Amino acid sequence: MSTVLAGTPELEQMQYDYDVAATAVETATNAIQAGIKAVQRRIKADLAEAEAGNAGLDTALDEVPDAIQKLAVARGSAKVAAYHAPSVKLQGKAIVAAIKQIATWEKGLLKLQTEAQALDQGMTRAMDDQWKVVFAYHEQVNQAKAAALEVSELGSHMAAALSAAHKQAQARVAQRNADGLALYQADASSIKLKLLKDALARLVVPHDKALALQDDVTDKARAGRAKDMQTAQACRSAGEARLTALATLQKSILALKVEPVDLAKALKALGLGAAHKLALQKALDKPPAQREKAMDALAAAAQLATKGRAMLDLLTKARLI
Repeated sequence: MSTVLAGTPELEQMQYDYDVAATAVETATNAIQAGIKAVQRRIKADLAEAEAGNAGLDTALDEVPDAIQKLAVARGSAKVAAYHAPSVKLQGKAIVAAIKQIATWEKGLLKLQTEAQALDQGMTRAMDDQWKVVFAYHEQVNQAKAAALEVSELGSHMAAALSAAHKQAQARVAQRNADGLALYQADASSIKLKLLKDALARLVVPHDKALALQDDVTDKARAGRAKDMQTAQACRSAGEARLTALATLQKSILALKVEPVDLAKALKALGLGAAHKLALQKALDKPPAQREKAMDALAAAAQLATKGRAMLDLLTKARLI
């Protein structure tokens, strides 16, 4: 309002108090409106920024009591002028308009204060809830990350052990070494794939929960854990594929067999008769390191000039062992 209340001390005092109140109302209104805009940003975009905005709204609300007090002073001055006949005669309409404006300001300011307080309380609750979601997200990611490392290490150890057992088992099959094969099959059987399966479960559960929470957390929280989530996903995919492959490999090792020697053909290749069948079988059932000595004994019993090593070479060449 421009300076229109003049002519008496009462009018001049009223004008001064009115101007002071107008400035206070404008300051408080602008501050609250700015605060409301700040906290109305999507919390998920930046929770820390929303908290700062909420703090700014609290500061803006602190302006309201001062503005209300100045409005009360202005209203008092207006009442004094309204009861002062000379002032009324000079500026009666302006006094009435000022009193109405003061009431409008006060009503609007109090309404804005109520709106801002409700928003402030609501945003505080919303931010508390959001922080809980963020903390839950971090907790699930941490669990998934720890499990991912366990899955990776455990799977790697199991793969190395089964691969070695498979190689050795195949060699024993080639050697027709049933006892040696049984040892490496026992090694393969002792590898408990359930341990890897359980580790995968410890990864899958928190990883799934983290994925479910991912869209409900702040952009910063999601970006900050992107690498960990990628690690969890990679280890999960690799672990699931490895578990399937290891189960197949383990089954294949356990399914290996040492095919029995065709004793009839072996006897014929060595020039032995049926009477030596049992001795030949016992000799070939020996571990590879003991076969040559057993075959030497068989050659001596059969009165053959051939030695055990040559007999084994002959059977190998004939693909009988």
